[in-house]
Amino acid sequence: MNNALRELLAFQAKTWNLRGIASLLGWDSKTYMPPGGISARAQHASLMDGLVHERVTSDEYGRLLGSLIDLESGQVRDPSLNFQEQRLLTESVCDRKLAVALPNAFVQEFSEAGVQAERQWEIAREKDDYSLFAPHLERMIGLCKRKADYLALGTTPYDSLLYCYEPNATTVQLNHVFSDLRDETISLLSKLPERAQPRAAWLTADYDHAKQLELGRSLMKKMGANEQNIRLDLSTHPFCTTIHPSDIRITTRFGGLAEYIYTILHETGHALYEAGLPQEWYGSPLCEAISMGIHESQSRFWEVFIGKSRAFWETEFNLLKEAFPSQLSAVGFEEFYAASNPMGATLIRVGADELTYNLHIIIRFELEQQMINGTVNVSELPEMWNTKYRQYLGISPKSNREGILQDTHWSFGGIGYFPTYTLGNIYAAQWWKQIRKEMPDLDARIRAHDFVPILNWLKKKIHIVGRGQTSAELVRSITGGELSAWPLIDFLKERVQR
Repeated sequence: MNNALRELLAFQAKTWNLRGIASLLGWDSKTYMPPGGISARAQHASLMDGLVHERVTSDEYGRLLGSLIDLESGQVRDPSLNFQEQRLLTESVCDRKLAVALPNAFVQEFSEAGVQAERQWEIAREKDDYSLFAPHLERMIGLCKRKADYLALGTTPYDSLLYCYEPNATTVQLNHVFSDLRDETISLLSKLPERAQPRAAWLTADYDHAKQLELGRSLMKKMGANEQNIRLDLSTHPFCTTIHPSDIRITTRFGGLAEYIYTILHETGHALYEAGLPQEWYGSPLCEAISMGIHESQSRFWEVFIGKSRAFWETEFNLLKEAFPSQLSAVGFEEFYAASNPMGATLIRVGADELTYNLHIIIRFELEQQMINGTVNVSELPEMWNTKYRQYLGISPKSNREGILQDTHWSFGGIGYFPTYTLGNIYAAQWWKQIRKEMPDLDARIRAHDFVPILNWLKKKIHIVGRGQTSAELVRSITGGELSAWPLIDFLKERVQR
């Protein structure tokens, strides 16, 4: 590695240290910060995001990058650099161009408004009062429109927002892929037989929180999480954030017992991806996830494809019975598995089954496009939300808390984020199809909670790549094909018939 590249990496590492501090502030605001600190925290977040933006757009960074690669043409100046080093430079130039397109004052305004709006969303959700959040949502939509105008990527404003989470994906592409999935899912849902749901009061019984946390940490360890580097806490909305590859924070919440386990699997899947990225390139794009869709493929792979399998629960159920004998001693496995994996339309996205989950996402995806295109007013959103739920899922929310106020994403300006959840399912189904070919004893390993070979497969195929490939290149390298919803559709057809 030449000296110029070393100097560039040192600059990038310092920038990422600032991002880590910003992430720590964000984690604290959602876990331990007293509510009265929200105004000050908004200013803290704004300052940190501004400092990061200043570094990425600075003349010094431009000089460092420009000494190694032409900032306009993308031509690497030293052809002796290896593929990874050249990829690092081209991805760094892409990131800088995005940052330069956004004025620093706008970045700070967006950050501060997002912190304030997220707090107001929490209050509105608690009180089930959309009017408390509506003005903040309107402001965030306006800021997202400005962001899209600044970036000017793709053929529609929504393409620009989508790019921030899923580079190179387009609105046209996703509408095409998602339409197949939507139509097939609605058809499968209509054919779903009426099933008498087992009486399952024990699913939401009062389980000792300390024991649940102990079980959660034990499961994380089996999955390959190092407790020295990955921490588990509680929050209103479960999430994963990375302070540094050696310091990853995930959160969960208590609710239904099975839902708690699924949340642990989901967020640990995110954490394992972060921990598996090539740390020798810390600070550079090579130590970052390819996209949020690929990131979500890791969490959904663990939660849905492993966690909702019979093989997983044949062992996990016995562990739960040992921990909570008074609640579960009279419950049989078949009763537990059926009640823990019901299939049918529900109102809450995070509790949706694997069949209908994507309909929740597609509803949000369609509404987001209308929000950014300016074809819907904020006041109309709750009724449009409810109408789409009736149209796609055959049910309608009775309150805004279980409707348009159920998710936090729009409050912090995450428009364009939701589609990556369904992309994650689509990618995960493609990984699942491939790993079953390469690991014939997969079910036996899951049944034995022997997750190390599975994690090693994911590390080798996905984690270690960082941003060394695009999403499309990664799909081709693993499966030999292109992005397709059909492996997921086939998986869902099998689940419906179980």
